[in-house]
Amino acid sequence: MEIEQKLENRLIGKRQMQEAVVSALTFLPTDTADEVTKSVWFVSNFDDAWGFTLDSKDLGQRHLVFLSDELFFEPKQQVLYTILHEVGHVALGHRNAFFKPQTRQETEKQEYEADKFARKYLKN
Repeated sequence: MEIEQKLENRLIGKRQMQEAVVSALTFLPTDTADEVTKSVWFVSNFDDAWGFTLDSKDLGQRHLVFLSDELFFEPKQQVLYTILHEVGHVALGHRNAFFKPQTRQETEKQEYEADKFARKYLKN
């Protein structure tokens, strides 16, 4: 089954973003891409609404990656790198600092690891 089909309705945004996410995920090993397609929502701005709501039943045990429309004005390599960097946070089990602050060292370590993840798969 293709990546876009596996993501089902968890790919919310403009077509350009959807195509970039699918393209980025093709750089990953199949087992990693399969896990991402099961557990991550990808969201950016979209044309047919000003806003939307996802509740806890929608997300379940899934992650949410928001991609700014501004990203898609960058070169393709930067777009792919950013998507893989964010996927790296999920794959590496990083937590965000929204509800529990992190030290600067924790944040820097997670960013370094996510950068390393993106570079690893973008090289292939």
